[in-house]
Amino acid sequence: MKKVLAFLMAACICAFSGCSPGANTSPATTSDAPSEALGAQASTSQASTPEAASNDDIVEIQVLAPLFSDPPNMANEYWTEYQRLTHSKLSVEWVDAGSFHDVNHLRIASGDLPEVSGIPDVRTPTLLNAIKNGAYWDLTDYFGDFSQYPNLRDNVAENCYTYLSVNNRIYAAPRSRTRIDLGVNIRKDWLDKLGLPLPTTLDEYADALEAIVNSDPDGNGQKDTIGLLIDTSVPGSLGVAFGALDPQYTEDGAGIYHMYLNDGYIDTVAYLADLYKRGAISPQFASTKIEDNQNYYSTNRGASYIMSIWHHWEWETSSAKVQPDPAPKVVSLVLDGPKGKAIQLNTGVSGGYYVSKNVPEEKMIRILKYLEDATSMEVTNLAYYGIEGVHHTLKDGMPVLNELGTQQINTSSKCVGPLAYMKYGKVDSAGGDKAYNEEKRKMVEDYEEIGKTDFFGNGTVVSEVWNTNWPKYQSEYLANVAKAISNDMTVEDFRSYVEGLRSNPDLQPAWAEFSASWKAIFG
Repeated sequence: MKKVLAFLMAACICAFSGCSPGANTSPATTSDAPSEALGAQASTSQASTPEAASNDDIVEIQVLAPLFSDPPNMANEYWTEYQRLTHSKLSVEWVDAGSFHDVNHLRIASGDLPEVSGIPDVRTPTLLNAIKNGAYWDLTDYFGDFSQYPNLRDNVAENCYTYLSVNNRIYAAPRSRTRIDLGVNIRKDWLDKLGLPLPTTLDEYADALEAIVNSDPDGNGQKDTIGLLIDTSVPGSLGVAFGALDPQYTEDGAGIYHMYLNDGYIDTVAYLADLYKRGAISPQFASTKIEDNQNYYSTNRGASYIMSIWHHWEWETSSAKVQPDPAPKVVSLVLDGPKGKAIQLNTGVSGGYYVSKNVPEEKMIRILKYLEDATSMEVTNLAYYGIEGVHHTLKDGMPVLNELGTQQINTSSKCVGPLAYMKYGKVDSAGGDKAYNEEKRKMVEDYEEIGKTDFFGNGTVVSEVWNTNWPKYQSEYLANVAKAISNDMTVEDFRSYVEGLRSNPDLQPAWAEFSASWKAIFG
């Protein structure tokens, strides 16, 4: 059986990654954002800046990583420099991001783990059970006080190891990502065309979207503009304004509901149902994929899209090919709601890097040195900008990616090592100049103070009962969310459905576990 699973797993990886991680394939088309070049620096440590290594110091590492682009050529300019700076020779198994967890779970089931796994979702039942069963190294004592790992101590998000811990033990180095990420993005040029001010409340936002879809903002002679682009998931930023991220306790005060089942989430669904009724959401939203919405927003077909802010420049320049005049302009809104502002923050940790227990202790310690090197500012700036003169040129002191840069510097290039935390990593545009990115930074400068952090969606607050039993109900739940938004189910019936889940015997023990997890982190 183990051989069969291993064979199937290998077949899956071949299917997902083209069975040639090092092949020179067509380049990626989506670039990620540059980091801190405008002056606001992340906390850095000068103690462990990578330097050129001798061949004797190079470590060969097998890495399993999610792929967000075409499989890269690991011998290209970027990856050659990355491996030089991290003193490594990487053999990367690239797996399509949408299928990554399925493939990773197959690897766990077969016992054929790669040496390092860069896992985005660190709270799946399969992974937690694997940790419990000793599949990965417990790194707690090896890290110690982090005096030997200053980058992994100083260049990471606050509390990141708390968020990654299992039973107060550390099993992974963080996949660092910015806390500021999502924006309630809207086409300001279309608002200007209709003489509408920037919305500042959820009600004004709904009115603006309705006005846009009932006009012809792109000037193509048709009323075919989509107001808010969504898929089957509820946009988290809107939920913040309704209190969906606030802990809601059970009636006896002993437990906390998962955010999917709290009143704020229900109120968010009700708000979306009203938008749908007003024609601001596409009737096909439930069958729309994320990549479809990305395409719609970059081809002048949608008014608002809740997605990473660094996409603004890409959306504007792509839409300008369809609408050259007036020039498309995308901004992010700060909307007031009944329970706060519609700004969702990340924890600063988007998964972790786990070392297989099959790796001998001596090599595991060497891999920790690799993870330390990868968390330096030098390697992080490489991951966002590439090499000056090769991937970017400086314009007003700001690195601007050239064509080769946009091919080689992308989301995938950030998925094989921790990197340093960057406040504006999902705000700055790789294509925008200094003035453009300064404007974006000013737009979000107070987000960390006025927004709220999602501790449920990324599994920071965890319940074993929930992870085990929720998959039985998830598909039906998402279907009912879609029905409620599209008015095929009343909001009252959806509320009754959610209340039924709250009292479901399969799920009820999770409320106490969520409460205990919350208290363990926040007191």
